[in-house]
Amino acid sequence: MIFLGNAASFHLQTWRNIYELCGEPVNRLYSIHPVRGDFPEEVTVAARSKFSGYFALGMLLRKLPSNSTIHAHGASGYGFSALLSGRRYIATIYGSEILQPQSFLYRRMMYAVLFGASAITVTSIAARDKISELDPKLEKKTSLFHTGVDAQQLAEVEARAASFADEKLRILLIRNAAPHYRTHQVLTAISGAIGDRDIDVFIPIGNGDRKYFDYVRSQFQDQRFIFIDRPLDRIEYLGLISKSDICVNFPKSDQVSATLLEALYFDKIIVTNRLDSYNELIDCAKYTGDWIIAEDDTEISNAIASAIDRVGEGRPRCRIGREIVVDQFSIRNAVNRFLPVLEHLK
Repeated sequence: MIFLGNAASFHLQTWRNIYELCGEPVNRLYSIHPVRGDFPEEVTVAARSKFSGYFALGMLLRKLPSNSTIHAHGASGYGFSALLSGRRYIATIYGSEILQPQSFLYRRMMYAVLFGASAITVTSIAARDKISELDPKLEKKTSLFHTGVDAQQLAEVEARAASFADEKLRILLIRNAAPHYRTHQVLTAISGAIGDRDIDVFIPIGNGDRKYFDYVRSQFQDQRFIFIDRPLDRIEYLGLISKSDICVNFPKSDQVSATLLEALYFDKIIVTNRLDSYNELIDCAKYTGDWIIAEDDTEISNAIASAIDRVGEGRPRCRIGREIVVDQFSIRNAVNRFLPVLEHLK
């Protein structure tokens, strides 16, 4: 199996763990992104634009043996490369790629990528339903399951953070700094909510948009706003979640986010907008942590202010909630769902 994707993506790192647990380790990564991972073999294609990079990568992949199998992480870019390769491929689709309004050419390209795939994986009901709307034939090769959380890894991270003590309240913007996650709008709301209080706000770039990240940073010249301008590895990122008090996320659309599951596991207060894909997670929040929903954009600042007030309430930790998160969203469940897909491709 050969991966196409961004080594900095937590999705890709989780998928690599899934393959390991399936007994199919992945040792080769092809990418147009310059970030290096720890694959034994990594090939990076440099180009002037993303489109030309994905095209050049597709042409390069045509040199692979004809019996090669590719897993493209993200259909709109790496899926296009996989389509051009002429090799068998799995396409993992992200909700933001298919649920947002797109141009005619983009939709035609996505249609071709989906039809060319030997298997498709999605993590949200909305994404699966959208694919079925495109063509009912695609439903037969589309698998819906969450990639899950690794409870052992989370427990190890929490143990390392046990000695951490910081009297300052910490707010973390989870996911990526990008227009899709409305980072600028969320920081404006946070600024209004915290006023002049001594609260640290962490904004990691993640797998986001560098130009947008730099623009947002230029707009918030406040020492309390801590911009992390390098990709964090997974352990670093989990450590950041475990040491935060409040986790904030306001995307235009989303899937059943592993990052939100991890925040629930660590018993954090979560502030989000209302999305259908979050319903399962909100059910978990009845037992662990708190989940505050801003019903519309005008409520974001008030929701964050409410979360800040709750931090001081000394909320009791509810272990049953953690058990629900681990049981319902274990990475082992993902392995059990994905093994038949791999067997079908052999």
